[in-house]
Amino acid sequence: MNNQDDIQILIIDDNELYCKMLVKLIEKMGMTSRYETTLKMGIETAASEAFDVVFLDVNLPDGSGLDGIPLLREGVSPPEIIIITGVGDADGAEIAIQNHAWDYITKDVSLQSMKLSLDRAIEYRRQKKAATSNIVLKQDGIIGKGPLISNCLEQAGKAAITDSPVLILGETGTGKEVFAQAIHDNSPRTKGDFVVVDCSALPDHLVESTLFGHKKGAFTSADSDRIGLVEQAHDGTLFLDEIGELAVHYVNHHPCFADRGPYIFSQDILEALQAYSWPGNVRELFNTIDYICSENPLESEIFTMHLPTHIRAEITKNRIKASGDTALAKQAPCGDNGDRKLIPLKKLLEQTRFDYIKKLISVTGGDIAEACRVSELSRGHLYDLLKKYQLRS
Repeated sequence: MNNQDDIQILIIDDNELYCKMLVKLIEKMGMTSRYETTLKMGIETAASEAFDVVFLDVNLPDGSGLDGIPLLREGVSPPEIIIITGVGDADGAEIAIQNHAWDYITKDVSLQSMKLSLDRAIEYRRQKKAATSNIVLKQDGIIGKGPLISNCLEQAGKAAITDSPVLILGETGTGKEVFAQAIHDNSPRTKGDFVVVDCSALPDHLVESTLFGHKKGAFTSADSDRIGLVEQAHDGTLFLDEIGELAVHYVNHHPCFADRGPYIFSQDILEALQAYSWPGNVRELFNTIDYICSENPLESEIFTMHLPTHIRAEITKNRIKASGDTALAKQAPCGDNGDRKLIPLKKLLEQTRFDYIKKLISVTGGDIAEACRVSELSRGHLYDLLKKYQLRS
């Protein structure tokens, strides 16, 4: 990758040997980095300086790294967060992705895998910055400059570029209509009408007539032709307020992106699309593609990070589970006749790991170099396991 000098990386991990190993890797990639060994110091450093990517350990002396994700992501341009952990946990992976972490990886992966995750995060961030810098939003009536309002404005700017349906969520009085107006004012449809429909106030027997119009004589009180609000909003914007109370309209067409080039699907998202179970079948797939296109109208390459959070969470959780199952299969005894009492898989995995590390240290006499050679674990991973199980080398 080019122009790496402006990329800043923060590592938060209490294992200094592992931190120094990551620093060397990052330096070889042409970037600069620094590390902190506590969650508190890591959060303070991230708040005082601008970082592009944060490597974040889970088990820290003063708390869980998972709890620190929301704090690290505060601000207008939060860093991409790569969770690193000595022992993978499917539930922890799900929590991390739901909190918008970029990736969740275990420390026993190869340096090449670590580098690949970092490369993809940086490329995603560059495209995101480039796309955001092209959005200049008129925000009449919208007051505030904090990180939350800035994020809302960024989302509104993206929505204004496309013709896709937009869902605006918020409590009564938080300004949904103001944002809808801003999206209309900044869209190519701004010369058309901005038509507001209060769905909660529409009588059931007038819903169809109000939205789609009617011809004279269509029903008893139809004494003249009437143009519906949907037609009135043609070439403009139709804002269906309180749509959550009766669903009165569904736009069943794919948004037109003919005026821009095709999207490039990165290798990681192709793998992710294949890994997801798609319980909603083809419809869910099409809706997901619509979501990706409408959320990222100016970005040319699509990454796994562009997927809806619930899909990313399931994919990552399943990956960590699969990794644990593979490790168990390698160590599980053969010839089981079904006589043993089954215990929860997670508990069995933990007990298996504990027994293995305890025996490893005993057999190698506490020689870390020899233990790493025998187990094929990295020093960082082994130190994390010793710390987790409170074992001494």
